[in-house]
Amino acid sequence: MPEKMNKISSFFDIPIEESTLVICDIDETVLYTPLYKGKLSEYTPSLHDIPHPTDIEGFQHLVANLREKNGELIFLTARGNLTDDITRNDLRTVGIDENPHKIFYTNNWMSKGKYIFSELQNEYPINKWNRIIFIDDKEREVKSVYDYFPQIHGYVFVMENT
Repeated sequence: MPEKMNKISSFFDIPIEESTLVICDIDETVLYTPLYKGKLSEYTPSLHDIPHPTDIEGFQHLVANLREKNGELIFLTARGNLTDDITRNDLRTVGIDENPHKIFYTNNWMSKGKYIFSELQNEYPINKWNRIIFIDDKEREVKSVYDYFPQIHGYVFVMENT
């Protein structure tokens, strides 16, 4: 595992430099839904599930810090693109304005590293940014990003008290 991967439980722990791109997972990273419990293959988000924030104050601080330093945050989720309305509603429910942030969906068809390599880097070229940060609750996803981009700084988000 590369040195750049750290375990965090707060977005306050992420250092932001000028011109930083943050690629952030959604489920069990910025929000969690008790019925989900990490079993994507057995779960489809629905309007009946009530999401909860993991660290809303830290997340809002991260976004404000990015704004001040000409950075950007985008979401990359394994959810299917057909859940876009539900995903946006989930983010609003936990206090996150999703409008300034693009949301990309892997549909659980490929690792997030492969998705960044094959789909995302056309719109967000790696060499455009001084620093790129990837945040996910799954170590395997952070490792998949390193397989394609060892220069990206990875963080594994570990929820506390949920």
